[in-house]
Amino acid sequence: SLYTSVLPSLVLEGVGEAIANRNVPKVLLLNGWHDSETSWAETPSSGLGECTVKRMDASLFAKAVVDALYQGGVDQGDNVI
Repeated sequence: SLYTSVLPSLVLEGVGEAIANRNVPKVLLLNGWHDSETSWAETPSSGLGECTVKRMDASLFAKAVVDALYQGGVDQGDNVI
C-alpha cells in the first residue's frame, strides 16, 4: 500500500536522499489495482444524493512519492523529478 508501505520507507532518514542522489533513472511501477488507501467514496455533505467513488491517478501517486522524498531530507532541486 502506498501510505503504509511505500512512503514510510522513503521518509526514513537518508533513504530518500540516497535514492534521489543516485545518478540513474528512477522508475515508479504502479499497482494497477486501487486499495482502501488510494480509492474512497464520498457522499454529498447534505447526506443526500449519490455516492461518488474517487481514485488516485498516476500523477497523484508520483506526487505522493516525491513529497515523501522531500520529507526524508531530499533538497527540492533537480535531483527528484
